[in-house]
Amino acid sequence: MKRIIYGLAAVLLVFGIVFFLASIDGKKEAVVPANTSKPGETKLASNTITNKTSDSQNLMTSEEILEAAAKLDPQPGNIPSVVTELVDGTLYSIKDDVKVDLVVKDNYYDTQINDFYNNYDSYKDKIIEIEGMYFNGLPFTFVGRYSTNNLCQYCPTGYSYLEYEWKGDKIPKYEDEQTWIKVIGKLSKAIDDSGIEYMYIDAYQLEVMKEAGEKTVSK
Repeated sequence: MKRIIYGLAAVLLVFGIVFFLASIDGKKEAVVPANTSKPGETKLASNTITNKTSDSQNLMTSEEILEAAAKLDPQPGNIPSVVTELVDGTLYSIKDDVKVDLVVKDNYYDTQINDFYNNYDSYKDKIIEIEGMYFNGLPFTFVGRYSTNNLCQYCPTGYSYLEYEWKGDKIPKYEDEQTWIKVIGKLSKAIDDSGIEYMYIDAYQLEVMKEAGEKTVSK
């Protein structure tokens, strides 16, 4: 009888040991982490655009990301100048669809230019449209007309004009005091190399007109 009892006890002991060892292996498998990437690798992955194709991922480099973003959102200053043939002339444009704030017309042409000089703060950064002859003062360029009364006190005798600066890569063929142009741009001020402040139009659009307007103004 004792042998039977001892035999059963031994069997139960063996099963207990096997069950205990199996439970330990299960716990070891449960604590193995699913993600073993380093903190730096995780940050790099979060800042990378991924494109899933089937079971793999194509990662874009930072240079490719910047290039793609530039195509979607062109930055100011990178807008190329364009050239378009029109019925009445050739238009050179750095910025299209410019909203004009003030047009300098034939009446009070001289007076308006004089007011730009005397009350610059009232016109600062306004988009101005003005027509006139091209005056060659290279390296400076001017748009204006002849004046009988010289109401513009800052203009030379017999003239009424404004300096303009054109930064486009397309330059029309000018003929001094003969080529009639239309300039659209922002009224601005700057200081030259000698320290003298001057006013000018930062030209956004420049159009060579086939028909000239009134070449001489009196008010």
